[in-house]
Amino acid sequence: MSESIDDTPVADDEVEEILADEESDEEAARSLPEEGSDDDPGSMINR
Repeated sequence: MSESIDDTPVADDEVEEILADEESDEEAARSLPEEGSDDDPGSMINR
């Protein structure tokens, strides 16, 4: 039982790193496609 408790801080650190990576990826994804460009999903729907 004590082993799982010892592993918890390491797992939390990994999760925080993963979440931070995902947040930066989302910000990059939002800024990349310009409105009306072929990469913009919204413009594809309106066509």
